[in-house]
Amino acid sequence: MVVEEHGAVLYLEYGAAVLVLLLVMFVLIAHWFACIWFTIGSHEASRGVQYGWLQRLGREIDAAYVISNSTDNQVTTEHHDQLGETSLSTH
Repeated sequence: MVVEEHGAVLYLEYGAAVLVLLLVMFVLIAHWFACIWFTIGSHEASRGVQYGWLQRLGREIDAAYVISNSTDNQVTTEHHDQLGETSLSTH
């Protein structure tokens, strides 16, 4: 009887570990796709495309997507949600 309970506990621990691993992998892959999608949108915006998803997002939230050509090539996105005001900018 003790052996069966021990096996059940190990099975539950293994199942929980697999579930956590799958969730972590899902989040990691989703993050990679989001980074690739943003890189594509940012590249289109730098080429002057006015109908890309970043520009559309800027129009929908009433905050223009602005690209500044900095020498360090650092891209930061700032979100400010205060009193219904939202701004999206890239430095």
